[in-house]
Amino acid sequence: ASRDMSSVNLDAHNEYLKGRFFVEKRTKKDLEKALEHFDNAIELADDYAPAWMGKAWASLFLSENQYGNTLPDIALSNARPAAEKALQLDPELPEAHAIMGLVEGDDGEEEKAIAYFQTAITLNPNYADAYFWSSLHSGSDGFAHIEKAIQLNPMSIIINNGYGQLLQQNQIFKEAVAVAQHMPSSYNHLLAS
Repeated sequence: ASRDMSSVNLDAHNEYLKGRFFVEKRTKKDLEKALEHFDNAIELADDYAPAWMGKAWASLFLSENQYGNTLPDIALSNARPAAEKALQLDPELPEAHAIMGLVEGDDGEEEKAIAYFQTAITLNPNYADAYFWSSLHSGSDGFAHIEKAIQLNPMSIIINNGYGQLLQQNQIFKEAVAVAQHMPSSYNHLLAS
């Protein structure tokens, strides 16, 4: 019987990996595909924490505040229970804390959000997204966090864009221009807007 269980978990893990692939693309269509894969993983192994974390992540990013057209309240009410389930199943999973941070942040709970991001970073000190997401909620501390995120993941277009926007919001245009010059040319228009 134990062998059957491990094969189910392997299938669940493969579905989870497919979901991760699509969630990183951050378009509505890709996030819908990601959600399907995460749901498949949960069906195969409903005690697999990463699958619940993924479901929360994709659900949240389908909000019209993010990349989809789901009403923010609905996206939150889809994401929160999945994030809570992931944390309950695996309290040591850094991503579960980070996604819970995104949920709290979207719900206007800035301090709770920051605490979750901090836990994610404590569990995985090389977690670029957690530093990046934390920077979005950290006010003046945001710079240190986003610089750390870029150091960990220098090729991330999303993090570099976020950095450019943070610099612009803080009217550090010279550095914003420098960041723009390092970016692939097709992304310059994002900084110009």
